[in-house]
Amino acid sequence: MQVNETLAEGLKRELKVTIPAAELDSKLADRLDELKSRVQIKGFRPGKVPVNHLRRVYGKAAMAEIVESLVGETTRQAIADRGERAAMQPKVALPEDESEAKKILEGRADLTFTLAYEVLPSFELGEFKGLTIERPVAEIVGAGADVSFAAAADRFIWTGATAGLAHRVTLWLHPVRRLWLWTVALEAGAEAMQCDAILVQDVGLGNDGFVMNNEAYASQYIDHHALSHPVCGPVVLSRQNLLQGSGHPWVAHGCLEGAASFATDAMQLLGPGSEVLCAASQLSTQSGPVQHRPGLGCQAGEESFLDRPE
Repeated sequence: MQVNETLAEGLKRELKVTIPAAELDSKLADRLDELKSRVQIKGFRPGKVPVNHLRRVYGKAAMAEIVESLVGETTRQAIADRGERAAMQPKVALPEDESEAKKILEGRADLTFTLAYEVLPSFELGEFKGLTIERPVAEIVGAGADVSFAAAADRFIWTGATAGLAHRVTLWLHPVRRLWLWTVALEAGAEAMQCDAILVQDVGLGNDGFVMNNEAYASQYIDHHALSHPVCGPVVLSRQNLLQGSGHPWVAHGCLEGAASFATDAMQLLGPGSEVLCAASQLSTQSGPVQHRPGLGCQAGEESFLDRPE
């Protein structure tokens, strides 16, 4: 194989690759030798078909397969030998002249084709130790949230604003079923921002006395299993394995817009250095990122978390 560079402008590269006819003919001979013991041709016993006859019958088809295989192999080899990586699949241009293509398939001419591609630029990573990435976190429900609170017969509402982002959280209780829905509605201020929501829920599955007496003890008997939903993403099922009365209570947590990740205990969420009792079963569900732009209404940036206990 002979490779000549014909273009090198910026990231663009073009190579001219030539594979000698002798190499093509050698591979064709090997291919025909393989076919010799397998093909069945009328008038010849298996394995006794003359190679010249095989060349006349199967030569062009076999050579076409060889050319296709060689183009792929030599393309990868030519780029690798140069120490380059192609950004996309290289464009291959084979001979378009019909007579030239016929000579190649008959093994009477060299195979010459061109490769056109763009290389991935080489760069060195700078020192990243010590760099910090700030990702503001706002508590919009809970003891540390700076919000106003309202309650109705079937829902609770927390309303406030943090760092130029207005937020409203609604906890809606289903009137009949054992189901509740958290809805987080956001509205950007003067600057666009990307946000996601994390629902953190202590999973106290059990009778009141059982859970309140020792939450860590109750938590260690809770099993979690994540199911994959085509729209909601991971849906986490949590079940208390210690019998409570006449059954084993369980709960399902998910995000209607699609969860990006989840955790099942406090250590996964807060880290090993946290002072929180990390034996507690603390389920966290994270929504996917939503881009909020100035002027969009609250409904444009909404995340909903579903909880269904039994």
